[in-house]
Amino acid sequence: MNVQTFAVGETFPLIDSISRGEGTALNYFSDGSLFITVKWSNITSKEKKELKNGVIRFRYVKDGEYLLLLMRIGTLPPMEFPFDPTIYGRKGIPFSIQSNKIDIFVIEHTSSKLIVMRMIGLGEKFMNLLIDTWKENILANDFAYGSWLNNLIKRYSTNDLWDMGTSIDWQN
Repeated sequence: MNVQTFAVGETFPLIDSISRGEGTALNYFSDGSLFITVKWSNITSKEKKELKNGVIRFRYVKDGEYLLLLMRIGTLPPMEFPFDPTIYGRKGIPFSIQSNKIDIFVIEHTSSKLIVMRMIGLGEKFMNLLIDTWKENILANDFAYGSWLNNLIKRYSTNDLWDMGTSIDWQN
């Protein structure tokens, strides 16, 4: 078994398996848990402090079988976390959520260094929403997440999506 070591100040060990550009993403470990990456350039000390210690709030936008997760940490602007669970099956990776933990990794884009790590546990209501939606997605014959997401992003800013999103208590 190949063990990954995650250490603040070191190169993020999964850098080759996440998006090459700046941005945010929700990802899946094959052990059945989720992780979030926040990959920005020139992260300020204020942003680093917020990302490390700020209060985490979640919202989501759901349209039929489609779901976009949004997160806000402290006073930072809201962030989008698109997620299409069907990509794992297409890659031959079994997709089955086995844990309510979610790791948050903040990566300095210019150096690929891990600068903040956090782990939180998601409540049952939140996990059920995600798992039930993603099960529907996997069973759908014509799941077109990319098209839906592109149309959504063309019409609304991240702040607009946050304002119209449904709040969910991740600790319940």
